[in-house]
Amino acid sequence: MDGINIEMPEEVEVDITIKSDSDDTYTLTKTDGRHFICNYGNLALENIILDGGSTGGGISVGGSSFTEENCEVTGNMAKYDCGVCEL
Repeated sequence: MDGINIEMPEEVEVDITIKSDSDDTYTLTKTDGRHFICNYGNLALENIILDGGSTGGGISVGGSSFTEENCEVTGNMAKYDCGVCEL
């Protein structure tokens, strides 16, 4: 399984699909804050694991949409709002 650490939350401002290029899942790790903030663009994830490392992560969706296929959200926490997906 491959993976990548995300330093800053990725702001989605255009329609985007992120998917694993194989049958295996791909892990995106973000340990401080959200993985993605979707205010203007639509986000689709396929075969992706969003790992918050027990201290961060998740997705904030406002004014756009989020869809997923064969995804897992794990180890995501929030101090104030939802730790997985804030709508």
